[in-house]
Amino acid sequence: MNWEALAETLKLSDEQRSAVEADGKNVLVIAGAGTGKTYTLLARYLKALLCDGLDINQIVAITFTEKAAAEMRQRLRQCLHQLMKFESARERIVQALESLPEAPIGTIHHFCAQLLRRYAYAVGVDPSFSIIDELQAQGLRNRIVTEWLLMQLADALAQCNADVTTLIAEFGFNRVAEILRATLEARLVIEW
Repeated sequence: MNWEALAETLKLSDEQRSAVEADGKNVLVIAGAGTGKTYTLLARYLKALLCDGLDINQIVAITFTEKAAAEMRQRLRQCLHQLMKFESARERIVQALESLPEAPIGTIHHFCAQLLRRYAYAVGVDPSFSIIDELQAQGLRNRIVTEWLLMQLADALAQCNADVTTLIAEFGFNRVAEILRATLEARLVIEW
């Protein structure tokens, strides 16, 4: 499909067109809410798919939320249906619509999870793992802290370790567990 015909159909602003045409470059789009950032990303996706000849599985669209990914996929489906009027691109559009459910559109967590599942054997990960949400993560941290503290207390009592038993006697088990959880959540993460 010809880019000029697609650009004309999409009715892009000059700024949007510049972002879509920035081939081979990283593009940072900064704009307020409701200004067409998602539409611009969609146009860039359509250009790669219909004009540049990429297959749908060669284009990765990463969003911040699953809701945004679902919206992106739905908008892409709608645009592809609207573009069926271009006979020269019809076969490619039908192929894209058939492949759309498997298209790599999602959050960074979703994308990484797909890669880990695909290569689970190589990295030693159970391919049936699941990604937990923040509430589940908090519950897991709480359980780990409680279990760890109970093990420390049992070891301290068995070895007559006065430090741990004094700490728990002074502050109480629940307060010590609360301090440990807060410390765990406020941990310093150093990336390099």
